[in-house]
Amino acid sequence: MKNIFSLALVFLSVVCLQAQPQAVAGAQKINPTTVEVLLDGNRRMTFDFYGDNIVRLFQDNSGGILRAPEAEPEAQILVDNPRQRVSALDVNDQNGVISISTEKIAIQIDKATSLLRVMNRKTGKIAFEEVKPIVFEKGKVTLTFKEHPDEYFYGGGVQNGRFSHKGKTIEIENQNSWTDGGVASPTPFYWSTNGYAVMWHTFKKGRYAFGSEEKGLVQLFHTDVMLGCPDKPEPMYVGMWKRMYSHSPPVWSPDQMVA
Repeated sequence: MKNIFSLALVFLSVVCLQAQPQAVAGAQKINPTTVEVLLDGNRRMTFDFYGDNIVRLFQDNSGGILRAPEAEPEAQILVDNPRQRVSALDVNDQNGVISISTEKIAIQIDKATSLLRVMNRKTGKIAFEEVKPIVFEKGKVTLTFKEHPDEYFYGGGVQNGRFSHKGKTIEIENQNSWTDGGVASPTPFYWSTNGYAVMWHTFKKGRYAFGSEEKGLVQLFHTDVMLGCPDKPEPMYVGMWKRMYSHSPPVWSPDQMVA
């Protein structure tokens, strides 16, 4: 897997609405692949690295520990052994910013707001950045990223009659509809020409709005999430699968698509 960053995040919702910024008290490396960020109110955000460019972010405000999403009947999203070697994992706290970095990426977290952005260290480019705090509500969690005027979005599985999703909203749920605008065989994954991709680590329904509800914003909701950002836009959808899943494919990804 060449020149790619992936970020995997899991957020578990709580009953009350939380949209205000979360202040960051500090961060510490708790094992060779994991960093724990302490938020106000004794809450924690965990960054669990699956490789130099793959990291899962987990936050459960009720106090639960890092775990896989639940499914009925029992199922799993990732393969049995999805991890690769993680080289030097560093944590720095300077000038009001927590920086978590490997050889390939740097995750920068504003201590006053907990807003994060991710930089590809090879290119120096910001792959994506949050523009609003994470919103925790009963039954769902919403993330909001910056959308660029020349940025386009692809993916989401079988979104009939659609290719680029810029200016549109897509549903991540099986509507069993094969007509224009219908959804069949959805995938909780999309890819941006700005150099990142998102795969929600969840079996739950979701919705992705790419500047359709508010111009300049990418608004996503689910309960779990996985993100990644390759160096260059891939010209084909198959390329997205190859770059994202050749390392840690979901158990349902067809082998011929990543060969």
